[in-house]
Amino acid sequence: MSRRALALWLLLIAVSAAGLYQVKYAVQARESEHAALARALRDEREALHVAAAEWAHLNRPERLRKLVDRHLDLAPMAATQIVDLADWPALPTETADALPDTEPRP
Repeated sequence: MSRRALALWLLLIAVSAAGLYQVKYAVQARESEHAALARALRDEREALHVAAAEWAHLNRPERLRKLVDRHLDLAPMAATQIVDLADWPALPTETADALPDTEPRP
């Protein structure tokens, strides 16, 4: 009777040890996966901070003003350029006929 009990206990200890061994390595794998994901997340956050800093640098008003002056031929709007809608000429009839019919949406 004691040999059967001893064999049962030894078998139970061996199964427990094997299970503990598998759990230990599964936890280690999860920890390394977590560390890799944490590093990737940190890198992505750093990249976002760099992109935000670059965006702020590129959108400085004085820099944009220099680019506009160099590349665009813009001038301030004159008061004579502002007209009332009633002063606009009417559309020619052939152009008005070519416009698509749009019905108001409910």
